[in-house]
Amino acid sequence: MAIRAFRRELSAPTTAEQVFHAVFSSDDCLVWVDVSGPSKPPHSVLGRGELHELSGPDALEDLRRLWVANALELGKERVPLGLMVVLPYDLSALTLQHPGEWRVPEDWDEPLRVVALHQSISVDWSSGVATAWMRGDDEEDFDHEEFDHYVRRVEKALASRATPTSDVPQPAGRARWRDTPPAYRGMIASAREAIRDGEAYQLCVTTQVTVDSDLSDWQLHSLLRRVSPAPHQALLRLGGVSMVSASPETFLHLDRDRTLTTRPIKGTRPRGESEEDDQRLMTELLQSEKEQAENLMIVDLMRNDFLQVCAVDSVRVAGLFEVETFSTVHQLVSTVTGVLDEGYDGIDALRACFPAGSMTGAPKSRAVRLLTEWESGPRGIYSGAWGWLHPDLSMELAMTIRTAIFADGVVRIGTGGGITWSSQVDEEIAEVGHKAKSLLEALGVSTIAYS
Repeated sequence: MAIRAFRRELSAPTTAEQVFHAVFSSDDCLVWVDVSGPSKPPHSVLGRGELHELSGPDALEDLRRLWVANALELGKERVPLGLMVVLPYDLSALTLQHPGEWRVPEDWDEPLRVVALHQSISVDWSSGVATAWMRGDDEEDFDHEEFDHYVRRVEKALASRATPTSDVPQPAGRARWRDTPPAYRGMIASAREAIRDGEAYQLCVTTQVTVDSDLSDWQLHSLLRRVSPAPHQALLRLGGVSMVSASPETFLHLDRDRTLTTRPIKGTRPRGESEEDDQRLMTELLQSEKEQAENLMIVDLMRNDFLQVCAVDSVRVAGLFEVETFSTVHQLVSTVTGVLDEGYDGIDALRACFPAGSMTGAPKSRAVRLLTEWESGPRGIYSGAWGWLHPDLSMELAMTIRTAIFADGVVRIGTGGGITWSSQVDEEIAEVGHKAKSLLEALGVSTIAYS
């Protein structure tokens, strides 16, 4: 029996914020994704579903089975159902073939979280048209009456609830860094020593900051989608954990035609205080030999990862050293593409490429081992990946960077940077602060230790 997606257009225009407050605000298992970009009509998807937590050596195979079980019979239109996944950095213990003497740290225990969406609401930003979606059996067996009843409940909730204010109160946050700047300098020194000794070419050293803030997850998301829009923006509630992401980086994108794409970011400059200063910093980034070398190392690493699952003659660099500008930083971005070879699917691509080279360094396996020795705590969700496993077996995964994790009454933010032999320590320290700036300021932290 074919599983299909059914849709109903709501009777009145609305916004994503109105849908959230009227329908989903109290849910502890929630997906709210904002989609925008030059090739995509701006829209939001909000939905609820069933939360799965996968762990152990079979986690990726369990994810494959869950993905196949949620596949749908589809036409050309992209359906906002399927799986929303959050892959922790800890998953690298499964995907990397480490030397036998390397032991996975005991605190690498973050599960792979999956929300299986069986119903959702999409909202077109320009028209306000909202569409309810639900998966079900074929036309004859689908319960249309139940779906119509659900749509009427949503419309009634939207009609009866006042439009929420877009104002977010100014919070007063207090930040505690896991590593002081001098301690981070020590990790940079260790990385440069390892590079000098030939153990690695590049190492992505990271730290984390914990913030006490009165801001809720939805308030932070509402603020960031206005002041710091990004290609991959979401609020995800995952039981006792929430994450708010404004990620600029595409980890893996798999099209229906089996084209696989990654867009690693390596190279950062802050935005300038004036238009002239901004242009100077952008040009400086584009012409920096250090940043180009750092970016090129990760491009080569990702090409090598792609060659594990893609047809050899299909892997190519589609873009090299392109500057993309965001609200607080300029970034140096490259693009690698390939076509999945016969016998491989999205899970195989994930296994071959995770964790992303932009968050480890090169060579990847040795980099992960060294970073585990130096970094003073687990990365957890940070520097993993999140995104859609679509019901047509395509996928869109973002890097989990520029992301705030709400758990245990506090907010945690990971940040860091790639270290090469030519790295300037003061610049690397400042880059840590630049990358965390938009999130910390939104949470009410006025003074950033890394500057």
